[in-house]
Amino acid sequence: MHVYNRLNWEGINEQQKINFTEASLIKYFQPPYNKIYKNTFPNPAHKTYSECYELDINSVGIEMHTTEMINCKMYSEAVEKSHYHYKKFLLHSPEERKSMFEIP
Repeated sequence: MHVYNRLNWEGINEQQKINFTEASLIKYFQPPYNKIYKNTFPNPAHKTYSECYELDINSVGIEMHTTEMINCKMYSEAVEKSHYHYKKFLLHSPEERKSMFEIP
């Protein structure tokens, strides 16, 4: 019940949301000048988003729609031009998740 209340009522703190959003976008778009999260996100050792690991959240995702508000296509060298971008990042490997539930 603690995780449910935390996610639905208390929420994850604002700084954790910002950190996860920044890291997710960097990992997804792979900008050439950012070295911090490009090759290391997600990683439980990063203190900036440790709260989500403490809550045992399985994954985080980003979703961007740019048709209505700014009507432009976002892209990078790693990502094709599109009005829509979606990416899910697993915080635990499938093996880790199975072992948590003791699934053979």
